Amino acid sequence: MRFEEGTIKECQGEIQRWFNCGKEHENRIEQIRTRDTLSKKQATIKIYKDLESDLPSSINRLKLYRRVRKARSAYMLFNQIGEDKIVRLKSYNANSIARLTRAQIAWIVNNFPSS
Repeated sequence: MRFEEGTIKECQGEIQRWFNCGKEHENRIEQIRTRDTLSKKQATIKIYKDLESDLPSSINRLKLYRRVRKARSAYMLFNQIGEDKIVRLKSYNANSIARLTRAQIAWIVNNFPSS
């Protein structure tokens, strides 16, 4: 395997892991909303509080927010266009996907060719 192919596969694997984290995050929100009849925002706040108490002090709220945002961005994008599209990525990594705004994700989804 060439170096470049290995790097591409590593990026795809990282995006897949962030996608899975985002999926789990969304599932936890829905579980809390169903169980405790909370709004999405209230459930998200509850999850952040739970996560903060479990994490080492070296990870502050801002770092936690950025990590969750990265996971949610990957999930929002690939949940809509298809998880199987992750393996088609060649020039993007998890950080570039995390920098996408909701509007940019919506544009990609709306302009992505149907399978």
